[in-house]
Amino acid sequence: MQSGWSRNRKINFILSKNIPIFVPNQTAHNQQLKPMTTKTFFSTLLFVSIFIFTACNFGNSNQTDESVVINGVRWATSNVDTPGTFAENPESHGGFFTWEEAQDACPQGWRLPTLDELQSLNNAGSKWTARNDVNGRLFGGGRNQLLFLPTAGWRDTSGAFNVAGTWGFYWSGVPASATEGWHLHVSSTLSTVNNFNRAWGFSVRCVAK
Repeated sequence: MQSGWSRNRKINFILSKNIPIFVPNQTAHNQQLKPMTTKTFFSTLLFVSIFIFTACNFGNSNQTDESVVINGVRWATSNVDTPGTFAENPESHGGFFTWEEAQDACPQGWRLPTLDELQSLNNAGSKWTARNDVNGRLFGGGRNQLLFLPTAGWRDTSGAFNVAGTWGFYWSGVPASATEGWHLHVSSTLSTVNNFNRAWGFSVRCVAK
């Protein structure tokens, strides 16, 4: 059996010799053969392959600048900053909202995720990472796109901001009780769906209506 090393030597030998390859060159009155070197041929082939690959992936409908699709749900790529507006980039912490405030925080065409959608995102798998020196968890992978949730911390009932860079909390639109709401909790060690006091300020990550 021919080894990969031996095959590579033969390929390098062919490329180094610039063996002419003839391709047709159509003129106005007749067809003649124009020599093309092996190096030029393989360079052209590589360029065409890259062009085709890029063109095929450019139109991927599952991912845009403002959204990604995970388990059939289209998620915004940035947190809500102020009511009706997204933060500038996926690493921005954005604003903090009580559960009641969060109900109307998403921009037009977006809404809070349901409890099932939070659980679906959590089940997609995630890993602890940092983007532009901002800690968070990256969800998705495989057939899904990737979604970054920064650990923005929280705003407690006194108005103090805490645990930024360590924990992140994301409201759902579903109440857990008269005083608590369901949310996604992320940190360096875990990602879980839980319920908490609706008066605390958490982050908002919207899904498409």
